[in-house]
Amino acid sequence: MNLKCNTCNADKVYNLNDVKAIESKLMAILALLLFIFGTIGLFIFIWPYFFQTGNIYVITGLISLLTIPFLIYQSITSGDAERIRYFNAKYYG
Repeated sequence: MNLKCNTCNADKVYNLNDVKAIESKLMAILALLLFIFGTIGLFIFIWPYFFQTGNIYVITGLISLLTIPFLIYQSITSGDAERIRYFNAKYYG
């Protein structure tokens, strides 16, 4: 496989087994932004309902909704880590 260096523009031929996958910074930033803004958005959305009910089970259900952004964040980061692990563990040739 022929790769070009981004800093010095030198071409070099690499064996496919020497290439390693790394974590995607874009996916990590996207997951973090979804987590932060999703949690804030859901909290703002469910805040008025806390005071409309006195039932502890309803309040517990509303609080459990705040775990949804964390589950999305965890799904994105673990999926990215699994793809990296799979690519780096595979032997070609």
